[in-house]
Amino acid sequence: MKASPALLYLLVCAFGWLTQAPEPPRAASLAEIKAMTAAVSPGIGAFLGETRQKQWIAPSIPSQWHVTEVAPAAQRPADEAARALGQMLAQQLAALAPEIQRMPADDALLQQAGQLGDFARWCTTAEGYGNALLAERCTDLAAVAVARLSANLDFPLAKILPLAGRLMRQPWASPAARVRILNQEAGARLFPADDQDDIELTWQSGIRLLAESRRRELRAARLANPRAFHIRETPVLLAHLAFFADEVPGGRSPATLVNTWSRKWHAQFADGLAPYNVSRVLALTEYRRITGEFPSPVARGQAPGPAGPETPATGLLRLVDPESVNSPADAAFMQSWLRNRDKAGPSNQPVISSRLPLAARQAYDAVRRGEFLDQDSSKEKFKGQP
Repeated sequence: MKASPALLYLLVCAFGWLTQAPEPPRAASLAEIKAMTAAVSPGIGAFLGETRQKQWIAPSIPSQWHVTEVAPAAQRPADEAARALGQMLAQQLAALAPEIQRMPADDALLQQAGQLGDFARWCTTAEGYGNALLAERCTDLAAVAVARLSANLDFPLAKILPLAGRLMRQPWASPAARVRILNQEAGARLFPADDQDDIELTWQSGIRLLAESRRRELRAARLANPRAFHIRETPVLLAHLAFFADEVPGGRSPATLVNTWSRKWHAQFADGLAPYNVSRVLALTEYRRITGEFPSPVARGQAPGPAGPETPATGLLRLVDPESVNSPADAAFMQSWLRNRDKAGPSNQPVISSRLPLAARQAYDAVRRGEFLDQDSSKEKFKGQP
Protein backbone atom coordinates (compact mmCIF):
# COMPACT_ATOMS: atom_id res chain seq x y z
CA MET A 1 0.00 0.00 0.00
CA LYS A 2 1.38 3.37 -1.03
CA ALA A 3 1.38 6.22 1.42
CA SER A 4 -0.50 9.32 0.36
CA PRO A 5 1.49 12.51 -0.45
CA ALA A 6 -0.14 14.23 2.53
CA LEU A 7 0.99 11.46 4.90
CA LEU A 8 4.52 11.56 3.49
CA TYR A 9 4.61 15.32 3.98
CA LEU A 10 3.51 14.97 7.63
CA LEU A 11 6.14 12.27 8.25
CA VAL A 12 8.88 14.43 6.75
CA CYS A 13 7.82 17.41 8.85
CA ALA A 14 7.64 15.29 12.01
CA PHE A 15 11.04 13.71 11.37
CA GLY A 16 12.56 17.12 10.75
CA TRP A 17 11.11 18.43 14.01
CA LEU A 18 12.39 15.43 15.99
CA THR A 19 15.91 15.74 14.60
CA GLN A 20 16.31 19.47 15.11
CA ALA A 21 19.09 20.38 17.51
CA PRO A 22 17.81 21.79 20.81
CA GLU A 23 18.00 25.54 21.12
CA PRO A 24 20.93 26.78 23.22
CA PRO A 25 19.98 28.23 26.60
CA ARG A 26 19.26 31.95 26.63
CA ALA A 27 22.23 34.04 27.71
CA ALA A 28 21.83 36.60 30.46
CA SER A 29 21.58 40.13 29.09
CA LEU A 30 23.88 42.97 30.13
CA ALA A 31 20.96 44.64 31.95
CA GLU A 32 20.24 41.43 33.87
CA ILE A 33 23.91 41.02 34.84
CA LYS A 34 23.98 44.57 36.20
CA ALA A 35 20.76 43.92 38.15
CA MET A 36 22.32 40.75 39.61
CA THR A 37 25.43 42.68 40.65
CA ALA A 38 23.27 45.18 42.53
CA ALA A 39 21.64 42.30 44.45
CA VAL A 40 24.85 40.66 45.73
CA SER A 41 25.60 42.84 48.77
CA PRO A 42 23.01 41.36 51.21
CA GLY A 43 24.68 37.94 50.93
CA ILE A 44 24.46 34.61 49.11
CA GLY A 45 21.14 33.58 50.69
CA ALA A 46 19.37 36.79 49.72
CA PHE A 47 20.95 36.69 46.28
CA LEU A 48 19.65 33.16 45.70
CA GLY A 49 16.18 34.33 46.67
CA GLU A 50 16.41 37.10 44.08
CA THR A 51 17.50 34.67 41.36
CA ARG A 52 14.44 32.51 42.04
CA GLN A 53 12.00 35.39 42.27
CA LYS A 54 13.24 37.11 39.11
CA GLN A 55 14.17 33.88 37.30
CA TRP A 56 17.67 35.05 36.61
CA ILE A 57 19.99 32.68 34.80
CA ALA A 58 23.70 32.71 35.51
CA PRO A 59 25.86 34.46 32.92
CA SER A 60 28.86 32.63 31.52
CA ILE A 61 31.90 34.09 33.28
CA PRO A 62 35.07 33.91 31.18
CA SER A 63 38.62 34.50 32.36
CA GLN A 64 40.11 37.97 32.03
CA TRP A 65 42.56 36.51 29.53
CA HIS A 66 39.69 35.31 27.33
CA VAL A 67 38.02 38.73 27.47
CA THR A 68 41.24 40.46 26.41
CA GLU A 69 42.62 37.95 23.91
CA VAL A 70 39.70 36.02 22.43
CA ALA A 71 36.28 37.63 22.95
CA PRO A 72 34.85 39.74 20.11
CA ALA A 73 34.66 43.44 20.89
CA ALA A 74 30.86 43.39 20.92
CA GLN A 75 30.86 40.68 23.60
CA ARG A 76 33.33 42.35 25.96
CA PRO A 77 30.94 44.65 27.87
CA ALA A 78 28.77 41.68 28.92
CA ASP A 79 31.86 39.58 29.71
CA GLU A 80 33.38 42.34 31.85
CA ALA A 81 30.08 42.77 33.69
CA ALA A 82 29.88 39.01 34.29
CA ARG A 83 33.42 39.02 35.65
CA ALA A 84 32.60 41.89 38.01
CA LEU A 85 29.56 39.96 39.24
CA GLY A 86 31.68 36.83 39.76
CA GLN A 87 34.29 38.76 41.71
CA MET A 88 31.64 40.13 44.08
CA LEU A 89 30.23 36.64 44.57
CA ALA A 90 33.72 35.28 45.31
CA GLN A 91 34.14 37.99 47.94
CA GLN A 92 30.81 37.06 49.52
CA LEU A 93 31.91 33.42 49.72
CA ALA A 94 35.21 34.48 51.33
CA ALA A 95 33.26 36.43 53.98
CA LEU A 96 31.07 33.38 54.61
CA ALA A 97 33.99 31.03 55.32
CA PRO A 98 34.65 32.15 58.95
CA GLU A 99 30.91 32.15 59.67
CA ILE A 100 30.75 28.46 58.77
CA GLN A 101 33.46 27.80 61.34
CA ARG A 102 31.65 29.79 64.06
CA MET A 103 28.11 28.51 63.55
CA PRO A 104 26.89 25.74 65.89
CA ALA A 105 26.60 22.33 64.25
CA ASP A 106 22.81 22.43 64.03
CA ASP A 107 19.97 22.96 61.56
CA ALA A 108 21.13 26.49 60.70
CA LEU A 109 24.48 25.12 59.53
CA LEU A 110 22.64 22.41 57.59
CA GLN A 111 20.59 25.10 55.88
CA GLN A 112 23.75 27.05 55.05
CA ALA A 113 25.32 23.97 53.46
CA GLY A 114 22.18 23.43 51.41
CA GLN A 115 22.26 27.05 50.23
CA LEU A 116 25.85 26.62 49.11
CA GLY A 117 24.87 23.54 47.12
CA ASP A 118 21.99 25.46 45.53
CA PHE A 119 24.29 28.34 44.69
CA ALA A 120 26.86 26.03 43.08
CA ARG A 121 24.09 24.55 40.95
CA TRP A 122 22.87 28.03 39.93
CA CYS A 123 26.39 29.14 39.01
CA THR A 124 26.82 26.19 36.67
CA THR A 125 23.55 26.61 34.80
CA ALA A 126 25.93 28.36 32.40
CA GLU A 127 29.37 26.97 31.60
CA GLY A 128 32.33 29.21 32.07
CA TYR A 129 35.75 29.58 33.66
CA GLY A 130 34.49 31.64 36.59
CA ASN A 131 31.30 29.62 36.96
CA ALA A 132 33.23 26.42 37.64
CA LEU A 133 35.61 28.13 40.08
CA LEU A 134 32.69 29.58 42.05
CA ALA A 135 31.03 26.15 42.14
CA GLU A 136 34.26 24.60 43.39
CA ARG A 137 34.47 27.22 46.16
CA CYS A 138 30.85 26.60 47.17
CA THR A 139 31.37 22.84 47.27
CA ASP A 140 34.49 23.21 49.41
CA LEU A 141 32.65 25.42 51.92
CA ALA A 142 29.67 23.07 51.98
CA ALA A 143 32.04 20.16 52.69
CA VAL A 144 33.31 21.97 55.81
CA ALA A 145 29.75 22.41 57.04
CA VAL A 146 28.88 18.76 56.39
CA ALA A 147 32.06 17.62 58.17
CA ARG A 148 31.15 19.62 61.28
CA LEU A 149 27.62 18.21 61.24
CA SER A 150 28.87 14.64 60.71
CA ALA A 151 31.26 14.94 63.66
CA ASN A 152 28.35 15.90 65.94
CA LEU A 153 26.76 12.60 66.97
CA ASP A 154 23.80 14.48 68.42
CA PHE A 155 22.84 15.74 64.98
CA PRO A 156 20.71 13.24 62.98
CA LEU A 157 22.68 11.42 60.33
CA ALA A 158 19.55 11.12 58.17
CA LYS A 159 19.65 14.88 57.63
CA ILE A 160 23.32 14.81 56.62
CA LEU A 161 23.37 11.97 54.09
CA PRO A 162 21.45 13.80 51.30
CA LEU A 163 23.93 16.68 51.50
CA ALA A 164 26.86 14.27 51.43
CA GLY A 165 25.34 12.70 48.32
CA ARG A 166 25.14 16.12 46.67
CA LEU A 167 28.83 16.70 47.32
CA MET A 168 29.61 13.62 45.25
CA ARG A 169 27.78 15.00 42.20
CA GLN A 170 30.00 17.58 40.51
CA PRO A 171 29.12 17.62 36.80
CA TRP A 172 30.96 20.93 36.37
CA ALA A 173 34.20 19.16 37.38
CA SER A 174 33.86 16.26 34.92
CA PRO A 175 36.45 15.90 32.16
CA ALA A 176 33.77 16.61 29.54
CA ALA A 177 32.74 19.89 31.17
CA ARG A 178 36.34 21.00 31.67
CA VAL A 179 37.21 20.25 28.04
CA ARG A 180 34.30 22.37 26.86
CA ILE A 181 35.41 25.25 29.09
CA LEU A 182 39.06 24.98 28.04
CA ASN A 183 38.16 25.00 24.35
CA GLN A 184 35.70 27.84 24.89
CA GLU A 185 38.40 29.84 26.68
CA ALA A 186 40.99 29.19 23.97
CA GLY A 187 38.59 30.00 21.15
CA ALA A 188 39.60 26.78 19.39
CA ARG A 189 39.28 23.02 19.81
CA LEU A 190 42.67 22.43 21.39
CA PHE A 191 41.48 19.55 23.59
CA PRO A 192 40.02 16.84 21.34
CA ALA A 193 38.89 14.28 23.91
CA ASP A 194 37.14 14.39 27.30
CA ASP A 195 39.52 11.90 28.89
CA GLN A 196 41.68 13.00 31.82
CA ASP A 197 44.86 11.45 30.45
CA ASP A 198 44.23 13.12 27.09
CA ILE A 199 43.56 16.50 28.76
CA GLU A 200 46.87 16.28 30.61
CA LEU A 201 48.70 15.20 27.44
CA THR A 202 47.37 18.21 25.54
CA TRP A 203 48.16 20.63 28.35
CA GLN A 204 51.70 19.36 28.89
CA SER A 205 52.28 19.31 25.13
CA GLY A 206 51.20 22.93 24.90
CA ILE A 207 53.56 23.92 27.71
CA ARG A 208 56.46 22.09 26.03
CA LEU A 209 55.77 23.56 22.60
CA LEU A 210 55.52 27.04 24.11
CA ALA A 211 58.90 26.57 25.79
CA GLU A 212 60.36 25.30 22.51
CA SER A 213 59.06 28.39 20.70
CA ARG A 214 61.09 30.50 23.12
CA ARG A 215 64.22 28.33 23.23
CA ARG A 216 65.23 26.63 20.00
CA GLU A 217 67.63 24.29 21.75
CA LEU A 218 64.70 22.61 23.50
CA ARG A 219 63.09 21.74 20.20
CA ALA A 220 66.39 20.52 18.83
CA ALA A 221 66.84 18.26 21.86
CA ARG A 222 63.37 16.74 21.37
CA LEU A 223 63.84 16.15 17.65
CA ALA A 224 67.21 14.54 18.33
CA ASN A 225 65.62 12.05 20.72
CA PRO A 226 61.87 11.86 19.90
CA ARG A 227 61.26 8.63 21.82
CA ALA A 228 62.05 10.40 25.08
CA PHE A 229 59.10 12.76 24.66
CA HIS A 230 55.35 12.09 24.46
CA ILE A 231 54.20 15.26 22.73
CA ARG A 232 51.09 16.06 20.75
CA GLU A 233 52.11 18.55 18.06
CA THR A 234 49.27 19.73 15.85
CA PRO A 235 48.71 22.86 13.76
CA VAL A 236 45.93 24.06 16.05
CA LEU A 237 48.14 23.76 19.13
CA LEU A 238 51.03 25.56 17.43
CA ALA A 239 48.66 28.38 16.47
CA HIS A 240 47.45 28.87 20.05
CA LEU A 241 50.58 28.53 22.20
CA ALA A 242 49.73 31.70 24.13
CA PHE A 243 46.89 29.81 25.78
CA PHE A 244 49.40 27.69 27.69
CA ALA A 245 51.20 30.64 29.31
CA ASP A 246 49.53 30.75 32.73
CA GLU A 247 50.15 33.40 35.36
CA VAL A 248 51.41 31.09 38.08
CA PRO A 249 50.20 32.25 41.51
CA GLY A 250 52.99 33.29 43.82
CA GLY A 251 54.35 36.06 45.94
CA ARG A 252 53.08 37.08 49.35
CA SER A 253 49.37 36.69 48.66
CA PRO A 254 47.96 33.15 49.04
CA ALA A 255 46.40 31.71 45.90
CA THR A 256 42.77 32.08 46.96
CA LEU A 257 39.90 32.52 44.55
CA VAL A 258 39.61 36.22 45.37
CA ASN A 259 43.34 36.84 44.95
CA THR A 260 43.60 34.94 41.66
CA TRP A 261 40.30 36.06 40.14
CA SER A 262 42.00 38.21 37.49
CA ARG A 263 44.86 35.80 36.80
CA LYS A 264 45.07 33.37 33.92
CA TRP A 265 45.18 29.98 35.62
CA HIS A 266 43.84 27.35 33.22
CA ALA A 267 46.06 24.61 34.61
CA GLN A 268 43.39 24.11 37.29
CA PHE A 269 41.00 22.91 34.60
CA ALA A 270 43.57 20.57 33.10
CA ASP A 271 44.46 19.07 36.48
CA GLY A 272 40.89 18.78 37.82
CA LEU A 273 38.62 20.81 40.07
CA ALA A 274 37.22 18.40 42.68
CA PRO A 275 37.89 19.93 46.12
CA TYR A 276 40.20 17.96 48.42
CA ASN A 277 37.75 18.25 51.33
CA VAL A 278 35.01 16.29 49.56
CA SER A 279 36.82 12.96 49.89
CA ARG A 280 37.58 13.70 53.56
CA VAL A 281 33.98 14.49 54.47
CA LEU A 282 32.67 11.48 52.55
CA ALA A 283 35.03 9.24 54.54
CA LEU A 284 33.86 10.82 57.80
CA THR A 285 30.16 10.52 56.95
CA GLU A 286 30.49 6.95 55.72
CA TYR A 287 32.43 5.95 58.82
CA ARG A 288 29.68 7.31 61.04
CA ARG A 289 27.03 5.54 58.95
CA ILE A 290 28.81 2.23 59.36
CA THR A 291 29.89 2.45 63.01
CA GLY A 292 27.59 4.99 64.60
CA GLU A 293 30.46 6.29 66.74
CA PHE A 294 33.80 8.05 66.88
CA PRO A 295 35.71 5.86 69.35
CA SER A 296 38.27 6.82 71.96
CA PRO A 297 41.91 5.83 71.42
CA VAL A 298 43.08 2.33 72.29
CA ALA A 299 45.93 2.50 74.80
CA ARG A 300 49.31 1.04 73.94
CA GLY A 301 49.59 -2.48 75.27
CA GLN A 302 45.80 -2.90 75.48
CA ALA A 303 44.52 -6.14 73.99
CA PRO A 304 42.89 -5.74 70.57
CA GLY A 305 39.10 -5.72 70.64
CA PRO A 306 36.88 -8.06 68.65
CA ALA A 307 36.82 -7.58 64.91
CA GLY A 308 35.42 -9.17 61.82
CA PRO A 309 37.20 -11.78 59.71
CA GLU A 310 40.10 -10.87 57.50
CA THR A 311 39.03 -10.00 53.95
CA PRO A 312 41.45 -10.17 51.00
CA ALA A 313 39.48 -7.41 49.25
CA THR A 314 40.54 -4.82 51.80
CA GLY A 315 43.67 -6.34 53.24
CA LEU A 316 42.57 -5.42 56.77
CA LEU A 317 43.78 -7.47 59.71
CA ARG A 318 41.25 -9.50 61.66
CA LEU A 319 42.55 -8.16 64.98
CA VAL A 320 43.99 -4.67 65.09
CA ASP A 321 47.03 -4.35 67.28
CA PRO A 322 47.50 -0.74 68.45
CA GLU A 323 51.23 -1.23 67.87
CA SER A 324 50.64 -1.99 64.16
CA VAL A 325 49.08 1.37 63.26
CA ASN A 326 50.28 4.96 63.52
CA SER A 327 48.47 5.86 66.74
CA PRO A 328 46.07 4.53 69.39
CA ALA A 329 43.35 6.68 67.79
CA ASP A 330 43.92 4.93 64.45
CA ALA A 331 43.64 1.57 66.19
CA ALA A 332 40.35 2.51 67.82
CA PHE A 333 38.84 3.74 64.56
CA MET A 334 40.02 0.63 62.72
CA GLN A 335 38.64 -1.74 65.34
CA SER A 336 35.23 -0.10 65.37
CA TRP A 337 35.16 -0.21 61.57
CA LEU A 338 35.96 -3.93 61.44
CA ARG A 339 33.44 -4.66 64.15
CA ASN A 340 30.55 -2.86 62.45
CA ARG A 341 31.16 -2.75 58.71
CA ASP A 342 29.06 -5.83 57.88
CA LYS A 343 26.01 -4.60 59.84
CA ALA A 344 25.18 -1.44 57.95
CA GLY A 345 24.48 -2.88 54.51
CA PRO A 346 25.85 -1.78 51.15
CA SER A 347 27.16 1.71 50.61
CA ASN A 348 26.46 4.02 47.69
CA GLN A 349 29.68 5.96 48.18
CA PRO A 350 32.82 5.27 46.11
CA VAL A 351 35.24 5.86 48.96
CA ILE A 352 35.25 2.44 50.63
CA SER A 353 38.80 1.22 51.11
CA SER A 354 41.15 0.01 53.76
CA ARG A 355 42.20 3.63 54.28
CA LEU A 356 38.72 4.93 55.04
CA PRO A 357 38.86 4.52 58.84
CA LEU A 358 42.17 6.39 58.98
CA ALA A 359 40.89 9.14 56.69
CA ALA A 360 37.80 9.45 58.88
CA ARG A 361 39.90 9.66 62.02
CA GLN A 362 42.04 12.44 60.54
CA ALA A 363 38.97 14.38 59.44
CA TYR A 364 37.30 13.93 62.84
CA ASP A 365 40.39 15.16 64.67
CA ALA A 366 40.59 18.18 62.37
CA VAL A 367 36.97 19.07 63.15
CA ARG A 368 37.55 18.71 66.89
CA ARG A 369 40.60 20.99 66.71
CA GLY A 370 38.77 23.57 64.60
CA GLU A 371 41.19 22.88 61.74
CA PHE A 372 38.86 21.34 59.15
CA LEU A 373 39.14 24.37 56.89
CA ASP A 374 38.14 25.16 53.36
CA GLN A 375 41.12 25.33 51.02
CA ASP A 376 41.23 29.12 50.77
CA SER A 377 41.01 29.59 54.55
CA SER A 378 43.80 27.05 54.96
CA LYS A 379 45.97 29.00 52.50
CA GLU A 380 45.27 32.20 54.40
CA LYS A 381 46.07 30.62 57.78
CA PHE A 382 49.27 28.91 56.76
CA LYS A 383 50.64 31.45 54.26
CA GLY A 384 54.36 31.85 54.51
CA GLN A 385 54.81 28.48 56.21
CA PRO A 386 56.81 25.79 54.41
